[in-house]
Amino acid sequence: MKSIWGGDMAYRKICTAAFAFFGTLFAFGDNLLVNPGFENGASGWGKYDNSVWRLAPGEGEGASTAMLYDLSEGRAARFPRQKVRLVPGKNYRYSVRVRHENLHLDDKKDNGVQICLIGYDSAGKQTCGRYSHGMRGTSDGWYEMWELLYDVPSNTVDAAFQISVWHGVKGKAWFDNAKVEEFVPPLVESLHSSAYRDCAWSGKVMFAAALTIPPETLQGAKAVFSFVSKEGIRISVSADSLDGSTAKVCLDVAAFAMGVQTVDFVLFNASGKELGRAELKFERLAARPKDWHAWIDENRVMRVQGERFFPIGVYYSAKKVEEGLKIFSDADVPINTFHCYGVPSLAGLDACLSNGVRVIPGVNNVYAGSRAGVKKGVFTIEDQRKYVRERVIPVKDHPAIIGWYLNDEPRPILAEKMADQQRFFAQMDPTRPTCSTFDHPEYVRGFMKGFDILDIDPYPVGRWPIRTVLDWSESMRSGALSVKPLWLTPQAFSWKWFRMGRSMPDARMPTREELGAMVWQGVVAGATGVNFYGPGHFLNEKNASTAKENFAILSHVVKELRRVAPAIVSPETPVRIDGVPSPLRTRAWRLGSDSYVLVVNPEPKPVKAKLKLSECFVKSNVEAGAGLKLAGGNVLKVDFAPIGYGVLRLGR
Repeated sequence: MKSIWGGDMAYRKICTAAFAFFGTLFAFGDNLLVNPGFENGASGWGKYDNSVWRLAPGEGEGASTAMLYDLSEGRAARFPRQKVRLVPGKNYRYSVRVRHENLHLDDKKDNGVQICLIGYDSAGKQTCGRYSHGMRGTSDGWYEMWELLYDVPSNTVDAAFQISVWHGVKGKAWFDNAKVEEFVPPLVESLHSSAYRDCAWSGKVMFAAALTIPPETLQGAKAVFSFVSKEGIRISVSADSLDGSTAKVCLDVAAFAMGVQTVDFVLFNASGKELGRAELKFERLAARPKDWHAWIDENRVMRVQGERFFPIGVYYSAKKVEEGLKIFSDADVPINTFHCYGVPSLAGLDACLSNGVRVIPGVNNVYAGSRAGVKKGVFTIEDQRKYVRERVIPVKDHPAIIGWYLNDEPRPILAEKMADQQRFFAQMDPTRPTCSTFDHPEYVRGFMKGFDILDIDPYPVGRWPIRTVLDWSESMRSGALSVKPLWLTPQAFSWKWFRMGRSMPDARMPTREELGAMVWQGVVAGATGVNFYGPGHFLNEKNASTAKENFAILSHVVKELRRVAPAIVSPETPVRIDGVPSPLRTRAWRLGSDSYVLVVNPEPKPVKAKLKLSECFVKSNVEAGAGLKLAGGNVLKVDFAPIGYGVLRLGR
């Protein structure tokens, strides 16, 4: 599950106003490319390897001219590319019409047809952009390959669009009608709720509209939600909060009419003119469905058979879960979840359940026509459905299973397919939620109809500062309008273990302090589940010499998290923390008679501070980290090392 970026660049916190719902109609600007359909030969497309690439009159879409890639041996040295001028702060969609025949390579992990749009600064260093997901095999005629680029950085002075086929891939591919266009999302994009699958029977529900409002339009704007009340009357309520990216209102479920209804949202300007609207199907139930095995409650916490559950697990091969149980037990790593690649056998599921370990099987990235689908022999929607049913139906009622892992680092082009797959799983197994893992903060809002649980995988060690985890967590939670549960996948590996890490001179396994900092930065930002990626590689032959050390790091961090997890999912009202200086972040929980306080320093420099609690305590115990202590009845003393953290359990 390696993160895919279009270059080794520093993480930028992305403005949430630039998020877009991919299913919405956008306004598009002019095509920035010259000669996009190759009707004027190769004019504008620079120098390319003409032993592999050539113009193909009559072979384009509609018998026009295409640019043909044709390789039987060797590899292309240069690809057709064109310089474009991007405007900082703008968003762009880039695309090409393409078809291909028998694109193949022995290494099935590699891509095929790809496009990219890359921005550069004045020194020629990449500032933004990425490659699209690649497609191989034989396509069913022409189709559009596209990708999005958000919020071009201010230091971008040059950019280039490129069509390509992964180095060494054999076969043919035709390209036609390429585009690079500015896109502007509508003011009102979509409407969502915090209720699990938009149904609830008690408590409160937050309704959140995804917006893209410029400051000049926001001034004086009014946001109104409406619904059918329990008296059968449609009533309107103003938003509790409104900014450029979101309008929110929190409503009591008891106020709604029973059954399914449409909740409406309308945005007005200062003069009362309607600027946009969205709607959502919402259902008030009399009670929770009795057959639900696992679900998400109103606090965005997972419930398993009614009990609150904080997943603490590892990504692991479904075929090896029985072996994994012994490995992690022997290494004293008390996980409670396997987040699997693939679906374990019934025997494997039985073994997990008897050892107190829950399972999230992976049926991820299985889409007709996608790169993953081609790899698995899934070409049609019927193939896709069959593939899924064959793996899910035999095991779906096993009590060890608490959810389904459907998507790993998807790209915008899959948004509609993800939403379709989500609906299919909701029908096939309505008793368990789905989760999807994301590696691009700017993409999340566009996928909201494609998952129940938002999982994120920032892997900073070797590339970025550790505080990237906090930045991603906050940005992705905001991108999901704060209505979806947030899970974290921390980096428990060295990038050197993978091909991508060969160009990272600082790549290494995180230290105990770094791994702990990643976990607690995610938790302070709201994570209610943590599944580590990497431990499955600890015992590989090339890593065996450091396996004991790596397991010890993981064991320490997992044990800290296990001690605090019951409090993290507690719904009780926490103590208030005042006087928190920048850059510290805090959270608090209450569990029975005890209070828990988490303080995190995300910066690479030490911090000292004193914090004030709204209640007085007489005793404390360190549950995780170091540098935090009770210095008086209601005073916390902070003395943190760089990226330090601490959790105190407080009592009277």
